[in-house]
Amino acid sequence: MGEAAWTLFCTVLGAIIGFGASCFIQWRQNLAQRKIARMQVATNLRHWMTRVLWAIYETRNWDSTEGQGGTRFGEIPKFRFEKALTQVSLLEPETAKTIFGLIHRKDDANTAIKGTAEYEGDEDAHDLCRGRAGGLWLEALAIYDGMAQQLGWTEKVFSDSDKTMMRSEVESLEAHEKERASSDPMFLDVLKPG
Repeated sequence: MGEAAWTLFCTVLGAIIGFGASCFIQWRQNLAQRKIARMQVATNLRHWMTRVLWAIYETRNWDSTEGQGGTRFGEIPKFRFEKALTQVSLLEPETAKTIFGLIHRKDDANTAIKGTAEYEGDEDAHDLCRGRAGGLWLEALAIYDGMAQQLGWTEKVFSDSDKTMMRSEVESLEAHEKERASSDPMFLDVLKPG
């Protein structure tokens, strides 16, 4: 009986140690996967912000030269990681939720831009596109900065003047919408709560 109990004890102990080691290895692999996913998503966010920044500069050039230079953009670009959201899903749940929300708001903005172009004209759609792009850019920057800090990336990617320009795009849209609301009584009725 003593030898059987000892054998059973060793078997159970071995199973517990094996299970613990397996859990530890899985935990380490999950940490490594999450770090790699964070690097990929942060890099993709930075790429998207660079594209949007370039589009705003090009649009400002278009506006300042009355169409003689630059290019006008009418849609906020997709994020690279939208093709396969696996990397986003490997992030911390709150970060993943924030990024999925950012994608959703970008899609909503593009829908609003298309609707505005169709029903209100290109100029209003153009203003809406710039303002919404600026707001999304600032949101993406906040997410990127948090991820970069977690990764230990200390290089400043965008200048303070870039941030100021994007804030001015948002403020310009807000001023335009406020002006429109004050001059259009029907627009005011739509804005009034229930």
